[in-house]
Amino acid sequence: MRMIPFAPAFPAEAPGESPTMKYAFFVASFALALMMTGCTASSGLNVPCSLPKKIDGGTVVPITEREVQESLNSGSGATRDFVAFGAVDCEDSVCVRDSSFPKGTKLDDPALGYCSRECAPGITCPSDDSALDSRGDTRMACRPLLLTREALQAIAASGKTLGVQEPYFCARGGLPDAGR
Repeated sequence: MRMIPFAPAFPAEAPGESPTMKYAFFVASFALALMMTGCTASSGLNVPCSLPKKIDGGTVVPITEREVQESLNSGSGATRDFVAFGAVDCEDSVCVRDSSFPKGTKLDDPALGYCSRECAPGITCPSDDSALDSRGDTRMACRPLLLTREALQAIAASGKTLGVQEPYFCARGGLPDAGR
């Protein structure tokens, strides 16, 4: 019997079977078994993140808690949702902070939110941690957060872009901001 280095010994092969085929089958079966041992795909949703912003020269820095609270305290900002693109701690690079998110106490600290992604109305937005989905204050839904679809189309028609075509994102809460 011929042996393949680092391969398990197999009994004598039947006509038409080669040790290489048996080894490949063994490796593929082992890999499949490993993948099926409870590993679940991460949605990346509802994971804590820092809201980023670009400053002169394209450098990305965190938005501070002070900036968020000043924006919320300015007139109509009381029900404002924040959407920040380019969040390095999020799988889809989108960090959201809805109007009911708890305020931070240290004004010079980075403003926190949670990871989100674009969505289409009617789809589910399962959190990375399923325990968050059972609580009303942390359950996510697909809802409009940005300007209306018409406003986004008008911006695109003017030659500018925000990088999104639709206002829908996975977010906590049920009240759409949609540019209000």
